Amino acid sequence: MNARTAYFLGANACSGFYSGFDAFASEAATEKLFIIKGGPGCGKSGFMRSIASALLDRGLEVEVFLCSGDPDSLDGIYVPELKTAYIDGTAPHVLEPVSAGVTGNYVSFAQFYDGEFSCEERERILGLTRSYKAAYVEAYRALKAYGELHSERSYPVEALEKANERVRKLTRKLLGKRLERRPQVRTRWIEAFTHKNRVFLSDTVLNNYETIILLDNSVGLAHDALEACAAEALRLGKDVVRCADALFPDKLDALLVPSASTAFLAADKERSGLLRGRHVRLDALASGYGAKSFYSETGAALLREARSGLAQAKALHDELESVINPHIDFGGVYALAEAHAGSLLS
Repeated sequence: MNARTAYFLGANACSGFYSGFDAFASEAATEKLFIIKGGPGCGKSGFMRSIASALLDRGLEVEVFLCSGDPDSLDGIYVPELKTAYIDGTAPHVLEPVSAGVTGNYVSFAQFYDGEFSCEERERILGLTRSYKAAYVEAYRALKAYGELHSERSYPVEALEKANERVRKLTRKLLGKRLERRPQVRTRWIEAFTHKNRVFLSDTVLNNYETIILLDNSVGLAHDALEACAAEALRLGKDVVRCADALFPDKLDALLVPSASTAFLAADKERSGLLRGRHVRLDALASGYGAKSFYSETGAALLREARSGLAQAKALHDELESVINPHIDFGGVYALAEAHAGSLLS
């Protein structure tokens, strides 16, 4: 499977797990939404991956949504041309159709369980479930502390105003004439904090956007500047994809403007190494106000602790799936995927 566009629909944030699944389900562009119900290890990700592969092989565009708990797994797929999506609707991102049978429906994987767990397997499944959930609690405790560490940060009004005005002018220059239309807004994530540390989906930017604007962000001015950029883009009637910050979802991490093939991103050394684009030196605007670096040794230690908790949760979840896998009819799962793909392609 080689999709050009990948996103996350949720985040392991400083406030706990933050879900963008409900927002996705309510988007007008999604006319048919299949919500998959089933527990760990029953083949939900493989089911969606199989459908996506079949559609990509036939030349259709497919957006894939990676799991923030395991970025090697899928939480959903979306086919823009067909306005059809498949989403994992189980905890922690429980989802229901807006109108079952009309705009969407359920795909139950209960039919694929053989129901023959031994007493020992039942106890092991229940114990592993408790353990991996407890590991997430520990990870989120560290993330909460990280959030509190940075919640007290503030920036001089003068520096913010200069940064915002610079970005507004650049936005007007790049996006062109105003369109008399109501623009559409989508919310996604192009980065997640995971057991693998930060996972940034650089290929989504490189595959889809010709103009890349990197807003230097070592002192944290980019979030507000991106809001100014978003407001200007919407005033100009441009559809936008608002990419939320992985740790602080109430802040912006990037703004994508597909019609102008332009991406604006908060940038650090890692991103600057992955993406080639025009830099806007926001940090220089704050240099005269004593602004401090957004990063610290204490913050780094808390993120390491959070990552350790996520890694433990992932390992326990993998063990849980290994107990369940032998009791799943994967032949039936992939036969159902083939039937769904065939229906979509017909």
